[in-house]
Amino acid sequence: MLDWAGPAEVLRLANVAMRERGLPDAFAWHFVGPRPECHTSIGATVGHIAPLPQLAPEAGRSDWIVLLGQAGTRMNLETTSAQAVLRWLAPLKLQEGHTELVCVCAGAIIAARAGLLAERDATTHHEHLEELRETEPRCRVAVNRVFTSDGPVWSSAGVTTGVD
Repeated sequence: MLDWAGPAEVLRLANVAMRERGLPDAFAWHFVGPRPECHTSIGATVGHIAPLPQLAPEAGRSDWIVLLGQAGTRMNLETTSAQAVLRWLAPLKLQEGHTELVCVCAGAIIAARAGLLAERDATTHHEHLEELRETEPRCRVAVNRVFTSDGPVWSSAGVTTGVD
């Protein structure tokens, strides 16, 4: 839960700061996925998850896709849900200021499998570094890093680093 709650709270606080200055909110977020609910690693169920949207560039709008991993020492990307996410991600055209990707923890493995990390710098949780190398050998895997940025792709090393 912290993988998505941490970044969402940071964006919420940014909006609070904007309002305090008399400015409009800078961020709107939507929780989307291949199923309407999911069960977290700590046993809580998260519901009211919207379907994966059609992403089409819109003038004046920037989309940040925050991609989360799953608990465990290896990602299982053979499930029906994982395959749906991979099909949704694969055609994305990432571009700074328009469609950007934020990988929290092992979310980088999903991005790599979707073909979005080739020739890019990225990191992930230390337990998944080798898996990231195996999944996308052309990815420049950064070790011992809290987060990396490479154009429209940001990645972080673990649960709380999504806040960073």
